[in-house]
Amino acid sequence: MNNYLSIDIGGTNIKYALLDKAGNIIKKDRVSSTQDKNEFLKKIDKIINSFENLKGIAFCAPGQVLNNIIHFGGSLTYLDGMNFPAR
Repeated sequence: MNNYLSIDIGGTNIKYALLDKAGNIIKKDRVSSTQDKNEFLKKIDKIINSFENLKGIAFCAPGQVLNNIIHFGGSLTYLDGMNFPAR
């Protein structure tokens, strides 16, 4: 399957959904956000690694995103300057 993963980074929760190519939600869930950058990255890795055969991943984050870099990460201050490179 070629599904897509959408991840919404919020100050309270990291919400995510697996979508098919038509945009239909196959599965959705959430995990609590953390104020620790390393713990945050572990949670993101765990979410991504729980799915196979992803065609793409989309991120939504607080603040402004320019050239894959988050600026003004809101209450999750460690997001400021974080780079989510396109692949």
